[in-house]
Amino acid sequence: MKKFLLSLLSLSLFAPTVFAQEQESFMSVGNSLSEEQITELKSIFEAEDIPEENTLTIDGEIINKYLNDGSSDKDGVYSSSFVTMLPEGSGLTVVIKTPDNITKVNKKTYENAAISAGAKDAIIQIGSTTPVSGEGALAGVYEIFSQAGLELDKEDIQTAEQQIKIEQLLAEETELTEQEIATVVAKINIEVIDVLEENEEASEQEIEDAIVSFLKKNDHDFEAKTTEAIIEHGIGFSKSSVALDPATKKSLLSNIPSDNQNVGQKFEQGNIAAEISDVYLTEKRNEYADQTYENVLILEYTLFNNSDKEYYTGNEFTLYVDGAKADNYLLLDSSFDSVSAGRQVDCKIAFGFDGPTDNMELELKDTLDYEGDPVIIPLENIEKK
Repeated sequence: MKKFLLSLLSLSLFAPTVFAQEQESFMSVGNSLSEEQITELKSIFEAEDIPEENTLTIDGEIINKYLNDGSSDKDGVYSSSFVTMLPEGSGLTVVIKTPDNITKVNKKTYENAAISAGAKDAIIQIGSTTPVSGEGALAGVYEIFSQAGLELDKEDIQTAEQQIKIEQLLAEETELTEQEIATVVAKINIEVIDVLEENEEASEQEIEDAIVSFLKKNDHDFEAKTTEAIIEHGIGFSKSSVALDPATKKSLLSNIPSDNQNVGQKFEQGNIAAEISDVYLTEKRNEYADQTYENVLILEYTLFNNSDKEYYTGNEFTLYVDGAKADNYLLLDSSFDSVSAGRQVDCKIAFGFDGPTDNMELELKDTLDYEGDPVIIPLENIEKK
């Protein structure tokens, strides 16, 4: 019997019906965890005060209920998640709090799969106290929504799970990075949506033709079984209610990294390093903020702590526009955290400013390196998403 080591997402992802209140949080925990491990995870998520009624335990039978993989209550489920629902239009953010313990499924894969199943307007934090593969992670979400009284479309669930399998096939077959694979899959979904925007009654052949054309245009010469799986996924996705929801395309586009030259680059200063995963201007605003700005720039990056001390993230980057320092801006899905020595964490921060956007520079500075000079990173051709 296959034993799943799962990283279970939770809550408030799947529209159209939402029963819980905005900014309410929920946690799912694996049934194999000890009380000590659950306490540790609550500390990781800063969720010590999570109400018991907002906590759901997931076992192997629940996994089998959605994945049909033969799992039973004898199979272990080890990891957990913490999710906060956001106001409509805030978007979807996934943060892997313990990246060293999530060994196979990456952040963008979770994002793509969640969007394909209808997820939006939530912050999903994933964590585990022990190394786990991450496969089947969305199964926990499906059960949570079912328990919460939300109607789930079984075909949408199957589409999301098929998408994860496709990304794993591409990881095994190609030399594409995790980010590149997630981007390819997201763009294929967008291709399907584009066909449906022209004709909601598009045939399976039209969907297949669009996918084959996309793969050929982008020089993706995959093995036949992989191409067949991609086409099957595209046809299934085209029949889902999610594909016809205008918010889905917007979510997919926002999760495709910009073509900016700094994306994927790693910069070091002092005892830290930061690899930029995306940088872009956004129309998102925090309705609770005291000050409004003409422009908001979002920076997503992975912070590596190369020191022998715990490091607190969020202040290592500064934005200058025409030589003037921009303000730090807190969006509802901003994420910054502490990171232990020798480890890494994903971060998402924002800056607000007025005026032109054509002369921007980031400065990277280890906040504990008092004498070192900052690394200056010019930003050119920054797009809006």
